Amino acid sequence: MITFVAALVVGTRVMPLGSANRDESTYVAMAQMIEDGRLTLPAGQMPFRPWASGVRDGRIVMKYTPPWPAALAAADAATGSLRVAPALAAAVAVVLVYLLAAEVLHDRRRAMVAAALFAASPFVLVQAATYLSYVFQVALELGFAVLFLTGARGAPRAGARMAAAGLLIGVAAYARTYDAIIFAVPVFGAVAWGRPWRAPARWAAHLAAGAAAPAAAFLVTNAVTMGAPTKLPFTVTGPSDVLGFGRRGVFPQFAVPFRFGDGVSALVANLGWLGLWGAGGPVLVVLAVLGLRGRLRDPGGRAMLAVLVVVPLALVPFWGSYAVVHYWAGAASLGPFYHLIVLVPMVVLAAEGAGRLVARARRPRPVALALVAAMATVSVALMIRPIERNLDVTRRYRAAERAARAAPPRSLLVLPERGSVGFESWTPFLLNRPDLDQPVLYAEDRDAGNFATLDRYPARTALRVVQEGDRRSLPARFELRRLERQRGRTLEVAVDVRAPSGAQAYLRGTGAEQVRSLGSGAGTERLVWRIGAPGSGAEVTVPDDLGVLAVGVVSEPPGRRPRRWEVRIPYRVVGDQLELLRPGRSWRRVGRVWRELSVDAVVREVPPSP
Repeated sequence: MITFVAALVVGTRVMPLGSANRDESTYVAMAQMIEDGRLTLPAGQMPFRPWASGVRDGRIVMKYTPPWPAALAAADAATGSLRVAPALAAAVAVVLVYLLAAEVLHDRRRAMVAAALFAASPFVLVQAATYLSYVFQVALELGFAVLFLTGARGAPRAGARMAAAGLLIGVAAYARTYDAIIFAVPVFGAVAWGRPWRAPARWAAHLAAGAAAPAAAFLVTNAVTMGAPTKLPFTVTGPSDVLGFGRRGVFPQFAVPFRFGDGVSALVANLGWLGLWGAGGPVLVVLAVLGLRGRLRDPGGRAMLAVLVVVPLALVPFWGSYAVVHYWAGAASLGPFYHLIVLVPMVVLAAEGAGRLVARARRPRPVALALVAAMATVSVALMIRPIERNLDVTRRYRAAERAARAAPPRSLLVLPERGSVGFESWTPFLLNRPDLDQPVLYAEDRDAGNFATLDRYPARTALRVVQEGDRRSLPARFELRRLERQRGRTLEVAVDVRAPSGAQAYLRGTGAEQVRSLGSGAGTERLVWRIGAPGSGAEVTVPDDLGVLAVGVVSEPPGRRPRRWEVRIPYRVVGDQLELLRPGRSWRRVGRVWRELSVDAVVREVPPSP
């Protein structure tokens, strides 16, 4: 109960709109789809799709599988709150840690200590405060381990226990296939070690019988969503999000190099973070080492060691474990979540180590109290910065939420960093209903593709959400700007430029680049281009029926990288008319990448004349 309440408190107080892991929005969207009786969405809803999805056979397919979203949907239907599901999963996991530790350690007091260490771990509380699937996955795997270990030692109704274990690990494999495999295989192998072959064969048969139903559901889901039972929805975003080394990423266009050395460095970094996110931080690690001695003679102890060794090694070829410690602060703000299951053998062995330490002390009670105080102090000290990180994210989300709430009813908000770049979005919590029947719709900013989106909803007021200031500053500022269509045979595009000395202005998207030299940079200079459709006689004509004009400034300081600021204005040609969508999107070149940031200080788009 304490774990359940604590998870709800952290979720509602620290991360009420979600965490920096934007996958939360995908799980919530899938839960809403399941409540609406859907597994996929029409491909026509692409501008409104959740992050981490792709199109297959004319349908939008979500990257993840239904078990965890179904649990979220069930919690919402039963209680009116999605948050009940992760909090309940954490509470169940604590009970299962106790049962597992009792089976491994043969000591109920130490099992209680293991459960308390798991419940008190900031890692568990933070993950249980999110809509992510990791605590749910751990609960399924723990249930499998408890039933399998008790069945293997010949507890009453051993066959039924094994079948139930198969059911749970089958659901776990349905939810997160690789995670279930790298947990179940070492546990099975460690317990089967040294046994006559007939016993493991019998266990495997019972496990397979129990796993048959979730395996069938898994294959049917694949067939419905991907067109073939063996094709995983996880690959719907592209072939680069797979195990192994090479260029890896959720979407191929954002893939990054991932080498064996990167996997090894990720292993070290994630284990380092894991040592900081358990109850007591490094103290827990020391106690686990103390508790390992002598545990290899029994199956449960071997299973704990197998998980400690195999799971981290099996994650070496998975690029995601590298991304959370290198490309974004996932491990710093949410813990090394791919390694959450490794916390289980750590707390079990730490409970054994703590028990031995206290038992050998001349004054056991003061030693136990001192150990608890030290671990609590270390945990609190280590968690100050992660809590601050999550509160920073919430402040930015709140700023975006305030801007979105200012939108009038029957409006269409065009949002930056959605769709394929949803991993960077500051508005992941703004979700569309599966049927798109809601007062305000939230659409991905798709440049020239926005024309089709606006054509679909002509009666809605179209607004663009613009992020002001440096994207790393907190709190951020968000502004709503009304989108207007400008149409004519020739149209005027004007910008006010206040650029560094020696900079140049340019116009792209018209075939040949139009370049103009700027003055000394002492004041503001207005630049005007007359642009038209082909055959309009304008000084500049667009080459295609649909595209983007980029009006920008480039500065090339000696010995430094060029600096660029751009305003990108979508256009399309309708008959002999040119149509622009104003205002355009602001982009700034930061290092080697473009960021959607305000550029008004350098190049400001002049609103068209009425």
